[in-house]
Amino acid sequence: MKHWWFALLVVLWAGSVGAAPAGVLRLQTQLQADAVYDRIYKALEAARFWVVHEANLGERMAGNADQWGADYNRNRLGAVRALAFGNLEWTNALANADPDLLVLYPLHLTVFERDGTSYIVLPRLSVMVKGSPGEARAMELEAEVRRILERALAD
Repeated sequence: MKHWWFALLVVLWAGSVGAAPAGVLRLQTQLQADAVYDRIYKALEAARFWVVHEANLGERMAGNADQWGADYNRNRLGAVRALAFGNLEWTNALANADPDLLVLYPLHLTVFERDGTSYIVLPRLSVMVKGSPGEARAMELEAEVRRILERALAD
């Protein structure tokens, strides 16, 4: 029960700090970004969503700091890490519902830290697939991924 309340608090708090764009699902937590990333990675793989690519974008951007000068990291992000992931059963389900939805795969998300808060952002499938014959399946997938992320933050 303790974990459930924490997950609910994370979700409610995420909405109270300023709305993300309609097409972006954003969660936030006070946990450190690297810890959040590790939790998410493990939770996705435990739920059979295999991570197929990882990128430490913060480190890569830092390598261009001299070249970009004053334009480098104006939002003062402390960490920026991204990963791409997928599940073959869901890939098949979406392909069966609407082959055009294969454009969604692999799914991806980014974890970044700013001012001591870590954010997890990913595209909202429910917004991207409006009008598709696979809309209902994509909405189920979005809900499942969100549950996985919320549990990862609550544990």
